[in-house]
Amino acid sequence: MSLWQVVGANRATLAGLGYRVYRVPGAPARYGAAAADVDADVDADSRSFCLSREKLNMQQLNRRLASYLQQVQCLEAANQRLEQEIQEELDRKCPRERRQLDGHLRTVSLLRELISEAISAQAQVKLQLLGAELTIHDFNVRCEKQREQRGRVEAELSNLRCLDEDLKIQTLPELQSLISDQEQHLVQLQIQHQQVQ
Repeated sequence: MSLWQVVGANRATLAGLGYRVYRVPGAPARYGAAAADVDADVDADSRSFCLSREKLNMQQLNRRLASYLQQVQCLEAANQRLEQEIQEELDRKCPRERRQLDGHLRTVSLLRELISEAISAQAQVKLQLLGAELTIHDFNVRCEKQREQRGRVEAELSNLRCLDEDLKIQTLPELQSLISDQEQHLVQLQIQHQQVQ
């Protein structure tokens, strides 16, 4: 049966064919099969059942969590009471040992402070030694530079001494002989000048 035949049929015929009329105020009539309505109702019921079941599970979990938290609080309170009772019992039974232990702990604390101070002093000494090593290194570098400079100066002095010896041995006699020749020539010129006058 086509949709137009379904629309044109009356209610009895539609009901007999298994169709149901849905009317919504302000909207046209809607037709649908009764089997589809049954499936929709089943789906709606199953969804509501699942939601109610999840809600019930959450409520049970919340109750269990609250119970666990209450048990934890009770156990913590009991633990604190036991620790307090143990401490009181220890204070009552062995105050002497505790005083000795306190003395040992103070000694250990003092020793720790002394060790810390010694470590700090050692670190300062190491820093001073490092500074001294750096100073020595700088001094060695400067000494090496001074040695190199001294070597260059000594080489220059040696060259100057050789030059001085050369001047004394060769150049100076030549200059002396040249001066002597010039003096003789000057004397001759003076004699000639006197003769001319």
